[in-house]
Parts: sequence; structure tokens; C-alpha cells
Amino acid sequence: MPQNVVQIPQRQIIASIEDGIADCQVTESLLLVPYWLALKAEASHLADRTSEALEAIREAETLVETFEARWWCAELHRLRGGASHRYGC
Repeated sequence: MPQNVVQIPQRQIIASIEDGIADCQVTESLLLVPYWLALKAEASHLADRTSEALEAIREAETLVETFEARWWCAELHRLRGGASHRYGC
């Protein structure tokens, strides 16, 4: 690993992402929430928190359907495949 790369703990990354989700909800920028949930799913998956990753994906998919904002569907499918593979589904 390069010397100038800073390692940030996964829990801190996930907490920052959750802050982004909360900010979007407060400002009613709900179309951006699936993006943040996808980031949370990816970070949770990398932190071996697969159940949390799948929950974030489910929540994002619900919002995508509610608002018909399908621009993030392909990424959610990719994330679901990675998380499901880890579970052996």
C-alpha cells in the first residue's frame, strides 16, 4: 500500500455515509438516497456486514420503485449479486 494512503476505519466510513443519507432525508432530496444507500451497501459488504448491505439494497430498491428513479438499478443489481454470493445464495 502506498505510504500516503490513509486508512479510515470501516465503521467511520459507514457512519459518514449514514450522515449523507440523513442529510438527504432532512432536505427532502430523496432521489439521491438510493445512491447513498448503494454506497452504504458497498461499504457494509466490504466490512463483512452482509446483512446490513442487503438491507440497504432493499431500502434503495424500494425508493427506486417509489420514485421511478431507475438510474441506479444496475448498480443495485451488481451489489445484490456480490452480497448474495457471499451468503451463498
